[in-house]
Amino acid sequence: MYSKEQRETALQLHDEFQSVTKVIQKLGYPSRQGMYKWLRGRSNPPEDKAERKRINNSKEHPLHPSVETKFAILERCFMKGENVQLVSEETGYSRTSIYRWRKLYVSQGVAALMNEKDRPRGEPEEGPRPQRMK
Repeated sequence: MYSKEQRETALQLHDEFQSVTKVIQKLGYPSRQGMYKWLRGRSNPPEDKAERKRINNSKEHPLHPSVETKFAILERCFMKGENVQLVSEETGYSRTSIYRWRKLYVSQGVAALMNEKDRPRGEPEEGPRPQRMK
């Protein structure tokens, strides 16, 4: 573990030399990986815990959205052609979730988008085939 002064010295030398290798040769520390980690930490300081985005589980934005919400998001992304990342940021659901919903919808239809608590019990009925998505 290096002291704060050692870290600052290495970062100042990097500003002067613009080379990780030259800093390590001059000081004899840190490792290349460590130096790059310090550089990343300087450009992206860690967020304060109070500033982190909290998971919102409200009626307006539930953790487990309804089938209608999921389908509306899928429709925007894959039928209307909107950018998945932009829709993700706007709606608050991750791109991973959106792609997972799409995979379920394409393979099993709308019923696969239902949450466990909302699924009907018993044998599934034959429903309409899923629409073709891009």
